[in-house]
Amino acid sequence: MPIQATAARIHQYGAPEVLQFEDISVADPVGNEAIAKDVSTIRQVYGTVGLSEKDLQMFLAARTTNVESAKTLSDTIEGLKQLGAIFVGRLPAPKETVARTALDNLKITTQGNELQIRTAVAQAQLGPLVRGL
Repeated sequence: MPIQATAARIHQYGAPEVLQFEDISVADPVGNEAIAKDVSTIRQVYGTVGLSEKDLQMFLAARTTNVESAKTLSDTIEGLKQLGAIFVGRLPAPKETVARTALDNLKITTQGNELQIRTAVAQAQLGPLVRGL
């Protein structure tokens, strides 16, 4: 049975005003109780996407209820990273190249009650992917 949640969705690129909150239906986490428990400890999420001279850099942080929750969530994300590495090879090029680089560069850390996730992909790798859209 689906449950209702509120999510932020970016409807267009630009200023922060384009971020809109809306109700969405999500699958009931039956069978995924451990992940649902980890996610339920998140109180705030924020992030950035930026360009350096060479890379597209992404950062995401999630503030949890306590230090232990951040560590548990970090362990879960680390497991998902390892699982993702198995499936990257199934993607067509150039998606496979970008996904593999993003996973290889993925850094998952905690600082107090905050989970931090960082990765970067070379702009040169994104060109063929963008042209393919």
